[in-house]
Amino acid sequence: MSQNKQFQDVTSDFENMIQSFAADFELAVNGKNKIAIANKNPRLLHDIEKLSELAFYLRTKQVKFIKETD
Repeated sequence: MSQNKQFQDVTSDFENMIQSFAADFELAVNGKNKIAIANKNPRLLHDIEKLSELAFYLRTKQVKFIKETD
């Protein structure tokens, strides 16, 4: 049984959404947005930092999302 896997670049499906969320959360952390970051939870702040990093990598074309299809 042969498995011929194919891959599809789906970066554009997620890129704008991720960049928008990252920007909104960065503004919230800095107190410049109406979104409240309750208690400045360290795990949440770390996740926001990683989301911002991912948004940067997507914007600079350093990473992309690849979907495996059958």
